[in-house]
Amino acid sequence: MLTFLYLWGQQDEPGYKRLEHLEKQLSISIPLSTVLYNRADMTCAVTGVAVHTLSMASALDDEVIVAPLTSYMKLRANTVETLEEHHESDEDFKSLYVQLCQHPIDMESAAHNLISRIHEERDEMGRSLATQRFHWTRDDSPEHSKQHRSLTHVRRINRWREAMDLGINANHQCQSMFDDLSIDANEGNMGFLIGLGFGETSDISSAASSHCTLSLVATLSAQPDVCSVENLRMNKLANDKAQWITQSGIEGSRPFWDDSLAGSGQIVQVSDSGLDTNNCYFYDASGEPDTSVNLNLRKVVQYSFTSQSDTASTYDDHGTHVVGSIVGHKSTDGTTTGETTGFADGSAREAKVSFFDVGLGSTCCAIPDATTLFAPGREAGARIHSGSWGADTANADYTSFAQVFDEYIYNNDDMLFVVAAGNNGSGNLLQSITSPGTAKNSLTVGASMNFQLYAGSMDHVASFSGRGPTQDGRIKPDIIAPGWDILSASSTPDEVNECDPRNYPSGFSGQKFDGISFKSGTCKYIILYNKVRFYR
Repeated sequence: MLTFLYLWGQQDEPGYKRLEHLEKQLSISIPLSTVLYNRADMTCAVTGVAVHTLSMASALDDEVIVAPLTSYMKLRANTVETLEEHHESDEDFKSLYVQLCQHPIDMESAAHNLISRIHEERDEMGRSLATQRFHWTRDDSPEHSKQHRSLTHVRRINRWREAMDLGINANHQCQSMFDDLSIDANEGNMGFLIGLGFGETSDISSAASSHCTLSLVATLSAQPDVCSVENLRMNKLANDKAQWITQSGIEGSRPFWDDSLAGSGQIVQVSDSGLDTNNCYFYDASGEPDTSVNLNLRKVVQYSFTSQSDTASTYDDHGTHVVGSIVGHKSTDGTTTGETTGFADGSAREAKVSFFDVGLGSTCCAIPDATTLFAPGREAGARIHSGSWGADTANADYTSFAQVFDEYIYNNDDMLFVVAAGNNGSGNLLQSITSPGTAKNSLTVGASMNFQLYAGSMDHVASFSGRGPTQDGRIKPDIIAPGWDILSASSTPDEVNECDPRNYPSGFSGQKFDGISFKSGTCKYIILYNKVRFYR
């Protein structure tokens, strides 16, 4: 039986430190521990130590509460609500993150075996296990007796039993959902991603049926080797004047560029919806990039993708705009000798880019796990990753998606993950940061207004920019940068070396994005300053 812990300790103490304190107090080892939630004054964790062993802590220390981990407690905050509110649609890509309690020898095999036994109707560890062990569908729970039932209690029982009856226990067995199901597992993580596809509202056996997704979640949480289950919302896509705004704040002053700090010798990795490599800000007359690393190419040294990526750029593609804001540098003929100052050069215009295409048709985005996402860039030499995307959260929650990125950055402390705060802040909406912008080890960037809007506008937060604090009280975003009326490269897939118009565009109304692109570029020439100037 797994055990759920509530731990209190010193203010602002990390969760793992509080677990270490408990180990010393009891003179035992606490294996299989996973911190699910941590805030300044409290930590919630799951451990494999038996309840009766840890109950000793309650007698020794009133800062510890011990409880058995029930199947319903494995469901992350807001999982049920978002499944019911958003999954009955064929417009969102549905996915779940399943965290295991113990790291298996082969994560991918363990994930496939788990799904297979759920799919097998007669397997005693499969779907029937949910009816027997899931808190709201089992018959033997004392809490379900009539004297304990409130109206809310009855509604929950009815909701979950209906989900099972009309979901994977129905005659259709949610077959379309299982047919579309994909698994993304990486050996470096404690869990895996389950992609359920878009589903079709006309197909009651697909992922567009909340009965199918809810019954799958219930069955997963009933598995003894599963520690938590969370619904992941679909990720959404969240520069001349920005150059001097981020470098000095003084009109026309670009001190980094004046000191020859424009990203030379640096690689940045960007993940986005697609990149038009034939635009004049990236075009290389010597050849096209591919998944291998070619540092001799002028701008794009690598182009990576997943099995879900569409690997195609579209007109006015978001990714082309973002990469242009970071490393774009105009060339008249696709060579370095033909490079010249363009209307929309990026902040780190002499840097190069390793691009990871996460485009998903007309939507965005097919984000893999952190290890898969960052690995190609690291191979190319990138130690900064820019992600102008994110998934909606209920109240800027610390999601398992954010936790996966935190774990990677913690284990690879030479990596900086620069990520969008999101575009959900309209109406000054607090706690509107998207995930993984709620991660602790990310540099989360919000958007400011731009120079040409009105006097002093560059000092104001853009109306749409995601706002904090996070649900657990941390300050986010960490920084803001220009994100409104941004002039950058634009994609025209059927042209080669398309470029600036004859005259500078005046009165343009550019796209609005989080200011992440400029801060990614700025980070590059700060790193270059430390290497070339400060430490020489």
